Amino acid sequence: MTNEEKILDLLQAMQTDITSLKAGQVAMQTDIAGLKAGQVKLEAGQAKLEAGQVKLEAGQAKLEAGQDRLETKLMGEITGLASMLADTHEIIDAFRNETNKKLDTLNEEVTAVKRLTTRNIYDIAKLQEKIEEPAEA
Repeated sequence: MTNEEKILDLLQAMQTDITSLKAGQVAMQTDIAGLKAGQVKLEAGQAKLEAGQVKLEAGQAKLEAGQDRLETKLMGEITGLASMLADTHEIIDAFRNETNKKLDTLNEEVTAVKRLTTRNIYDIAKLQEKIEEPAEA
């Protein structure tokens, strides 16, 4: 092989290597573009996750606020019921006391009527005796 042929073979080998390198470079650029696209997708996914986390935290805050409002309302209702129960006890006690007073008064009046009735029966019996005495005389 002549020097010219050797140079020609070397040039052809170099051209093949350059073509291979260019193809490799294109493949690498394609891979890099794919990696960049994947990175963009990952970043978008991460942003969605972070947005979802923010929404979850906001939802949790709303739930906690709602729970606090419900607890406050429940405590108000319990306090109101306790107050109502105390008022009911006071009313029942007052009613019981008033009823007992009225029963005592009624018992006193019944006793007075019994005494008066007994006295009246006694007086009627005496009057009948007086009426019957002159008829016998």
